Amino acid sequence: MRKDEEAKNAQLQLEVAVRKAEVGAIVEAFKMAWDENLSWQDELTSQDISRILDAMDTYTDNSEIIRWGVCALQAIVAEEVKDSTSRQYSVQSIIRVGPFKIYDNDLGEHILHKKLVIEVAEFEEAASKMLAEAYKEYNISQEMVSFGLIRPDKLAKERGIWLVPYEIQVPSGQADAYRLKDYIMSSLQDTAHMEGMAKNDDLNNVLKPEDSEMERIVKMLKKQKKAEKSNKTEEGEGEEEHFQVPVSAIMKKAKGGTQIVDPGCTVVDDPCTFKVAKGIDTVLVAMSSHTENVDVQHCGVHLLRWILAWGDADVAKIMTEAKAEDEIQAAMKKHPNHRSLNTHAKFALRRLAFLNSEAGNSTS
Repeated sequence: MRKDEEAKNAQLQLEVAVRKAEVGAIVEAFKMAWDENLSWQDELTSQDISRILDAMDTYTDNSEIIRWGVCALQAIVAEEVKDSTSRQYSVQSIIRVGPFKIYDNDLGEHILHKKLVIEVAEFEEAASKMLAEAYKEYNISQEMVSFGLIRPDKLAKERGIWLVPYEIQVPSGQADAYRLKDYIMSSLQDTAHMEGMAKNDDLNNVLKPEDSEMERIVKMLKKQKKAEKSNKTEEGEGEEEHFQVPVSAIMKKAKGGTQIVDPGCTVVDDPCTFKVAKGIDTVLVAMSSHTENVDVQHCGVHLLRWILAWGDADVAKIMTEAKAEDEIQAAMKKHPNHRSLNTHAKFALRRLAFLNSEAGNSTS
């Protein structure tokens, strides 16, 4: 990914800003998640919930970070509700594609960037088919697969390796999600399985250079006087016919210096409502720290409503144990004339009571 595109991506900027502990940069990263018309751009996802909560926890006294952070959490939940995934478990993992001999030059990198970033829809279509086929034993369909930000592997020792993060929704529940996770981990360690992915026709066809692209690469190599490399390309047009996408797992060094598949790259992801609920103490502390700030109170209550509206009994239990009801009541008492805040608050309280009653949760 190019630097100008990295600079425009909220997810990358938030990661960097939190790591560097730069308050202004964190606020700007949050703002980037909306366009100039305040329409959500879907650049922050369920994967960013913990990072958002960390930023809010670290800078509880900063009302701007709190307000933008709470709004981002609410937008993430709303987006998953729209996609009907707010209550689903999923498995997240990463594969690497590359390096590509034919793209090992400046023009080749530009062409590959176009295929993997600018016009990524075709690649994602092919990759989702490949993954659905690879894990068909678990009844995975193409529609259950989605992708995160595809980007160069900056830690790779070789040039031209790209990281492809993906997520598979598991509607059948937590137990099946963990079984799928274990199966994906075993497949990443299985050389034959990875070779099978590399031979996938759809994936190879979408990343294979077109005739016009191949001509441009050859011309560029000639201009740069890379005679030996250009001759190899011209002599064996068969290399183009046998184009194959290298597919691999992310490795890490284990004790003793051996390389193993990084287990941290394949995880089960909780439903987004449950993830936010687990960190709700951060939101409630922030609300209690900014009782006079009506924007923080309004955004906080709105988030609580969304979590409860689309959460389940487990979410309600966490919210009850965290005393969310007390904070909602306090917001209503402090701002009795704010119509929207009170509407959200009343709905949240009714929904919390309903979920606890249905599940038999203790509210004492």
